[in-house]
Amino acid sequence: MFEVGSSAEDCIIIHDPHTWEIKKLKRFGDLLIDAMSGKAFTRNGSKITIIKGRKKNSYILLDGEKGVGLELNKEIEVPENDVRIEKDETVIKLKTNPELTYQLIEGGLLLKLLRIKPTIGQVVAGVVLGMIIGLILGGVLF
Repeated sequence: MFEVGSSAEDCIIIHDPHTWEIKKLKRFGDLLIDAMSGKAFTRNGSKITIIKGRKKNSYILLDGEKGVGLELNKEIEVPENDVRIEKDETVIKLKTNPELTYQLIEGGLLLKLLRIKPTIGQVVAGVVLGMIIGLILGGVLF
């Protein structure tokens, strides 16, 4: 079934929430190929480890319909007044309690951050870096 020297990965293919299939798929670059059905899967799914007795097996989670790897997410309950992170398919949105933002600004923390003084070495490095960038951009533009 597999060629000599080729490597294979143990995978769990999830067809629906109640039907999971454990298979050994052939690795071909970043793809995992099922030799029996001819389906190809991407290899970017998260690995999970299943312990049965003293034996540990690592599997890659795959979606049987879409042919892509699956990632596990753990949801944690957060109190209402704490910072929450909502994960979206495209963006991560940071939501916070307005009272925390008010306390941050009024508490003087923002003022302490603005009072940070750079060292002489940082100022000299900034000036030299600015001159180099100016010479490069000036030479290209003019």
